[in-house]
Amino acid sequence: TRGPGRTPPSRWAKGTAAGQEAQETWYSAGPPPAGQPPATDGEGRPALKPLLLIGAGILAAIIIIVVIVVSIANRGSDSGAPAPSSSAAQPQASPGADGVVAENVSPFDFEAGQCFIDFQAATQSATVVTCDTPHAAQLVGTYFYEEAEEFPGKDALNVQAEEFCGAVDLNENAADYPNLRNSYGMPSEGTWEEGDRRIDCFVISDEGNTIKTSLVSE
Repeated sequence: TRGPGRTPPSRWAKGTAAGQEAQETWYSAGPPPAGQPPATDGEGRPALKPLLLIGAGILAAIIIIVVIVVSIANRGSDSGAPAPSSSAAQPQASPGADGVVAENVSPFDFEAGQCFIDFQAATQSATVVTCDTPHAAQLVGTYFYEEAEEFPGKDALNVQAEEFCGAVDLNENAADYPNLRNSYGMPSEGTWEEGDRRIDCFVISDEGNTIKTSLVSE
């Protein structure tokens, strides 16, 4: 029984023999010897450290189970997601009634022979249509530099584009459209560093969507 004004023993103080000073320890002293009662906090209550360790272990196990369940659920929900496309274009399985084959096609994804409605420039995305749909431009040829070649410079690219595109033969349908002009797209130094090696040759109608056939020789 504790007398009035008596200071309770420190819960960290170890029992000592007469004449010895109490020694405080912050570390675990290990399990009690065989036959000895378990350690208490100095007031007859069991030490809390083992209980805390058990509780922490249970909590960690619960967290691991929750993480596994969430991971499995997410994997199941993503399994039907479509794979990312290399182009912003959304090709249709077959042309629609308006003749549209694909919209918002990147210039890097243009293919020789394709026809374009409302064509703006070689550097802008465009809508691909069937060539019997009234259109404003057609990609009639594409020249590729070797991957290992160094950037030749803007002037050299212009010369190459004029030579290659000027040599592209159009079919007899081109005679039905007197207001055609040639245009071409070519790499800049920046796009060259990103792997762009193509020169595109376009035939464009200045009258808008008036071409109703392919101008490429078979």
